[in-house]
Amino acid sequence: MLALRDLSVCYGAVEALRGVSLTVGPGEIVALLGANGAGKTTTLMAISGVAPVARGTIQFQAQAIQGWPSEQIVAAGVTQVPEGRRVFPRLTVEDNLRLGGYRHPAAAQAETLAQVWALFPILQARRRQLAGTLSGGEQQLLALGRGLMARPRLLALDEPSLGLAPKAVAHLFQAIRQINAAGLPVLLVEQNAYQALRIAHRGYVLAGGRIVLEGPTAALLHDPAIRHAYLGGGG
Repeated sequence: MLALRDLSVCYGAVEALRGVSLTVGPGEIVALLGANGAGKTTTLMAISGVAPVARGTIQFQAQAIQGWPSEQIVAAGVTQVPEGRRVFPRLTVEDNLRLGGYRHPAAAQAETLAQVWALFPILQARRRQLAGTLSGGEQQLLALGRGLMARPRLLALDEPSLGLAPKAVAHLFQAIRQINAAGLPVLLVEQNAYQALRIAHRGYVLAGGRIVLEGPTAALLHDPAIRHAYLGGGG
């Protein structure tokens, strides 16, 4: 589905990504882990056409998309749910969702909206409520639902659990599992490494703009370096 090959991104003289290569296959959840400043969000921004690509390629469904404008990348099927939720607080829940699907005809919007209501009944119950009055966990579900309204072929999530209470985090990761079980590939950037590795099929670790570890998540969960850096244990 998605393949980054030797990807480098520069901001002026600063090289934020250095030769990053990763893949997301059909039906996979792939976790991208790393400390703050490692280059995780930059990777997503490059995929979405926001960060400038200095070298390398980004292929989506075997088509090179680096250099495409963001709207063309979204139209091709890559949707990013950004960090911080970024809902429109003075619009209703339903209006926020419909904005996510504005490119699609009314019938397609209605079909996808019904799927979002089924996935997130709390959003349907609050459909007329202003988004700014929702809890943090509900706003994150709304951001996720808005991403689904674009009818993506691949979903990129940037730190979806950031700032959420444990119960909301559990609900969120259950929702990501359900979305993936329906066949949607997910590239998951997440600061909660343990939760991310529990639901992902494979993972990559970024440090200093480079991939330093990769592999099946079962192996990464037991890797001493990962446990020491992200899971609170040395063994």
